[in-house]
Amino acid sequence: MTANKTSKQNKPLTLGDIKKELIPAMEGVFATKGDIKEIKKDIKEIRRDSATKEDLQKFQDNALEVFATKEDLQKFQDNALEVFATKEDLQAFATQAELFSFQDKTLTSLDSILQKLDILIV
Repeated sequence: MTANKTSKQNKPLTLGDIKKELIPAMEGVFATKGDIKEIKKDIKEIRRDSATKEDLQKFQDNALEVFATKEDLQKFQDNALEVFATKEDLQAFATQAELFSFQDKTLTSLDSILQKLDILIV
């Protein structure tokens, strides 16, 4: 009897056995041709969307136009010196700006007080 069981277990697989049991069991393990085609499409998409060396060079060239160079900053500083001739001029401008800011805050506060008084009077 044991010889019979052994001979059944060692029986070669038929094409039907492979189609019915082996292939469905392996579907999740191996990629199909369709899966490989999808993967290739995805790789092409990634390559198309990825920056090339030329793209990076163009970006760098454009960045140089957008971002100020040392020379640009020097020109700006020189122009600022033309507007504010001396440090004293710059300080006077800052003081004047502070004075206007203080006056504006004071007027706003006075206006608020007057509005409150109007409410109390009525």
